Amino acid sequence: MSWKDNINDKINITTGDGKIYNLNYKLASRRVDFNVSEFNFPNIDGTLVNRQNIKGYKHELILFFQGKNHRQDFLDFEESSKDKRRWELIHPTYGVVLAQPISLLDNPTGISNTTVTISLIETIEDEYPNTTQSPIDQLNIDIENGNESLVDNFTAELSPKDTAKMVNTINELYDSGASSVQAGENSFKYLELFNQSKTSISKLVEFLGYPAKFNSNIGYKLSLFKNQFKKLNRVFNSVVDKLTFELYGNAIVTAMIDTAVNGTYNNSNEVVDVIQIVTTLYNDFILELDNIQTSNGAELDSFIPNYTYTSNLSQLINSSISQLFLIALSSKQERKVILDADSNVMLLTHRFYGIDKNNSTIEDFINQNNIGNSELLKIKKGREVIYYV
Repeated sequence: MSWKDNINDKINITTGDGKIYNLNYKLASRRVDFNVSEFNFPNIDGTLVNRQNIKGYKHELILFFQGKNHRQDFLDFEESSKDKRRWELIHPTYGVVLAQPISLLDNPTGISNTTVTISLIETIEDEYPNTTQSPIDQLNIDIENGNESLVDNFTAELSPKDTAKMVNTINELYDSGASSVQAGENSFKYLELFNQSKTSISKLVEFLGYPAKFNSNIGYKLSLFKNQFKKLNRVFNSVVDKLTFELYGNAIVTAMIDTAVNGTYNNSNEVVDVIQIVTTLYNDFILELDNIQTSNGAELDSFIPNYTYTSNLSQLINSSISQLFLIALSSKQERKVILDADSNVMLLTHRFYGIDKNNSTIEDFINQNNIGNSELLKIKKGREVIYYV
């Protein structure tokens, strides 16, 4: 069957508000990912992969609204998509599918046709698996246990020269952190931990993770952690240099995870951006450890990454990323529309958000679409705009 033939087929969609749409569609992709944890061992080639159950299937659908009322039909469908309850699809290939839309792209391709591209993820029934503790609470416990493990398993014997190096690094990290913390209780506690960290490994680990508690937005705190990671000593003249780098890196990545899973997000795109930042720094850290390890652990100055550290951080990163994806799925989802006529900020904001007395939705819409002075009064036909529902 050709794609032209597929367009003549119908797919039945019941949106969250209970309305039923029987639409022409074009066959597109379906994909599934697995819940996996990866474990790498310094002296063994390859990766141990622990695979659990599958995640929800991801569907791509291309829908066609046709006829003289195609724009109004689409606008009705768009309004239905704002209801946060799940959809039910009667799919000609996959049968009954329960799913949530995660993105919608509207393209008015002609005077009698509107094409809409939708991404969906299949969702389970409302009766979720029973848990005795919330995932975020469990992650916070794992973060605390991981930090305690960093202290308990730090085996380096520090000479006066090593201690001086660590103090220099601590001073650099404090300088960057102190410029980010707001005046008040956070700043006093941070200074206290800074002073204590020079003589106590447990206080050092607490000091490295404390910026996660700053009263700043997530992006600002993650940028701080990235900058602090870059400041870590990369001149490895001894095994102690490598052991201290391993300690610092684990603590900083853990603090980033703490920041990410306990953050507040305005929309799913923000969550996805944070996932990218956290996983990138984690991968950079693991790559650095791989580069500085020695071929074996038998010699006096040999270095093999601590298995307990590596295993704890690997499990923590996998659990946190899974939770962040769940947060993304329940957050406001991005919608994209290509304007089929000239418009303006006021009309579009009213269309997508309504108008509040403080005009905050107007400001949100302007910021989300990077609208400058030239577009404040007129946004031209063909311009792609985004909004969140």
